[in-house]
Amino acid sequence: MPITEPGVYQLPMADYLADPALSCSGARKLLPPSCPALYQHYVQHGEEAKAEWDFGSSAHTFILGTGPSVTVVKADNWTTKAAREERDAARAEGSTPVLLNEWNRVQDMAEVLSAHLYAMQLLSTPGQAESSLFWTDPVTDVMRRARPDYLHADGEIIVDYKTCKAGHPKAIEAAMWSYGYYQSGAWYQDAVVALGLLEYWPEFVFIFQEKTAP
Repeated sequence: MPITEPGVYQLPMADYLADPALSCSGARKLLPPSCPALYQHYVQHGEEAKAEWDFGSSAHTFILGTGPSVTVVKADNWTTKAAREERDAARAEGSTPVLLNEWNRVQDMAEVLSAHLYAMQLLSTPGQAESSLFWTDPVTDVMRRARPDYLHADGEIIVDYKTCKAGHPKAIEAAMWSYGYYQSGAWYQDAVVALGLLEYWPEFVFIFQEKTAP
């Protein structure tokens, strides 16, 4: 059943994604260079699964301690029929498939991140990972939704964890524009204020971590 009342909910990822409320990803599908037809296709069929998204999702689950389950496929790559069948079965069940070597890399990344004092302070301050926020837009009366990676209990800081190919500021700047991360920030900040969790926009902090050693 769709969420009809504004509030903070604890929902499985599949239920959150299935809700018809407008997400930031959906809103971007309405804006140029996209269009309403592409948005409607997105609503009906979702995004095409990609291996890099599976890797990022598995890292989120392991590091934040919540999120979709992870299915580790004990294969070197996806070239064999058996590996692809196991991958597709995992996705069909709402689980995130990753290769064994990728899962080992996720655990290495988590170990490195645990040694970063500021990052761990952001993620260990009392708060909630993967809460589902629903609110009614005051202008359009459209129900909107957001799912911050980590929201501090006082509402002061939203933390967004991203895996990336390169952590150089220029590369991050390019990713910000390419993937619309700046739009996500404003969207989540809107949610916190609309739900009365804070009277003003909270700080929005990114943690970027490269996917390859070190």
